[in-house]
Amino acid sequence: MTVQSRTSAFTPSRRTFLTGIAAAAALPLAASAQPLLSNEAKAAAAFHPDAPPYSPPGGVFIGSNENPLGPSAAARAVLADNVPRGGRYDRGGEKKLAAMFADQNGLKPENIGIYAGSFIGLYYAGRTFSSPTRSIVSPVPTFDAMFYGPDKKPVAPFHAVPLTPEYKIDIKAMVAADPQAGVIYICNPNNPTGTSLSRDEIRWVLKNKPAGSIVIVDEAYIHYSEAETALPLVAAGEDIIVSRTFSKIYGLAGLRCGLIAGRPDLLAKVRPYQTNPMPTPAISAALASLGEETLIPERKKYAVGVRQGVFDWLDANKYHYIPSGGNFFMVKVDRPGAEVTAALAARNIHIGGSRPMMTDWVRVSVGTKEEMDQFQTAFAAVMAVPSTGQPVKGSGRDTDGVSQVHGVYDGEWSC
Repeated sequence: MTVQSRTSAFTPSRRTFLTGIAAAAALPLAASAQPLLSNEAKAAAAFHPDAPPYSPPGGVFIGSNENPLGPSAAARAVLADNVPRGGRYDRGGEKKLAAMFADQNGLKPENIGIYAGSFIGLYYAGRTFSSPTRSIVSPVPTFDAMFYGPDKKPVAPFHAVPLTPEYKIDIKAMVAADPQAGVIYICNPNNPTGTSLSRDEIRWVLKNKPAGSIVIVDEAYIHYSEAETALPLVAAGEDIIVSRTFSKIYGLAGLRCGLIAGRPDLLAKVRPYQTNPMPTPAISAALASLGEETLIPERKKYAVGVRQGVFDWLDANKYHYIPSGGNFFMVKVDRPGAEVTAALAARNIHIGGSRPMMTDWVRVSVGTKEEMDQFQTAFAAVMAVPSTGQPVKGSGRDTDGVSQVHGVYDGEWSC
């Protein structure tokens, strides 16, 4: 098993400027939407900023693992009420959110740190617990953009560990990669493969990891899967930080709210990086979302149903894919993934593209039933055309690259 390594002399700044963005009014959902969506007051099926190449009129945007349902009805109501308060900091909101999440998950408020998206929490934690002498160990492919600096190089010595033949994270190889590791990163379910580790497997990593290292578990997609959360390991006082986001199942990607959970002493080491209050709209929407008891099961049922419908179609048409536990999946195209990405973009279907070590695959996010129907039609047409066999440049999110170790990324900087 080959493990790739890179180093960088990049020194992170401790000052970060955060911005808060107020949400625009919701757009009406297509009349053909599923009945479940009526509970969301017919929220926008897909909204994208007017910034090419992501916003051609009428496009299907299934490349960034966004939730096409957007904020919940309760969150949207709170957001509207928050406009008059937009000139004030919500100094107590972060404590309320931390306390509410902790209470729902068997933790204490001091176990929770609130950040402007889980990317920021992961970004800070990665820098806190790595150094020129303490490396970062990460699977490949995975979502690891937060471990790179402005120079697009790793912020510390970096070990990229290939997945197993079953596309799972290879925990034994991860633990063995470097006896001086500072961070062992696990995305669970893994982005882009959607495969998961059990809590016992993560517990094994904690037991066998290098002394002094911290295990970071990114649970951005946990709600779409049957995977066990690692939060009980936080409650048990392990050397672990668990990341959560409000961008996925809760549909708040554009509002930027996330958190990390860990022992108070670990969070205290990360906290100096945080310099500004959280955006008031993000905190309010997150609180409202946590308060909706049926939100997660309803949205999971809808997303999993749409996902399974696509899997059934892929099976019927004999396409090879990885059964995913996320709101995305990888499908094998047996040609350069960038070629398929570009051909779909020409049909106004915008997907996530290929990944390192999986260059003849593409990753597709799960949108609405109607969006996935459009994807299926376009995908079948693209795959019916013989491949040119040539790499394609400039194919949107397939070539936004940041990683010097892993190759290319699709712009998913925001967990």
